[in-house]
Amino acid sequence: SLLENKTRKFEAFSLQNTKNHNRIFAEMAMYMSPDHSKPTTQQGSWGSKRRTNSSLTFSRRRLLQTSMETLEIAHHGSYTNSNGESIDIQESLDKAMKDTVHYHHEHSFSTSRRAGRKVFDNTEFRVVYSASLEAASKLTDYEHIGVLNSASGKTPGGGFFKGTVSQEDCICRASLLYPCIAQFQLKRNHFYQINSGDEYK
Repeated sequence: SLLENKTRKFEAFSLQNTKNHNRIFAEMAMYMSPDHSKPTTQQGSWGSKRRTNSSLTFSRRRLLQTSMETLEIAHHGSYTNSNGESIDIQESLDKAMKDTVHYHHEHSFSTSRRAGRKVFDNTEFRVVYSASLEAASKLTDYEHIGVLNSASGKTPGGGFFKGTVSQEDCICRASLLYPCIAQFQLKRNHFYQINSGDEYK
């Protein structure tokens, strides 16, 4: 079935065991179903548009669909743009995953200044109304750009599979950050395993 096919593809990321994979995709498929209905809560029903403190509304079903499409792109290593052109991203994704580094909380960073390192005389702050990646994409004058991810300490992507609209969820839907960070989920003595330990429960 389509659900089983998506589950097998999802297993390539080695994120959780098969039982959890089936549960996640079953829930996502249920929430995306046109016939699905669930009692409305203060946050709104799963099938309805969710109103936030701003004037924006979000269809949770559509957000779940976007998450699934993102996983499909990561699995196939390509996507088709609005002009019908196939865009290959496999090499870029492989490099991004390879270059993603996990720093243990006991890691010590050197504070010594490297020879020839560029020093900025002034620091400029700007407050803009924009999505994180949208703002970063406009900084074309800089070679290295950092985007702070207000990440979940226990789950890669936060509510990426729940159709929620936290900052990390939105970044994962708009990029291929998810496979880059999810590769560390099952590794011992790494970020997610440490935060899921008894000490932090």
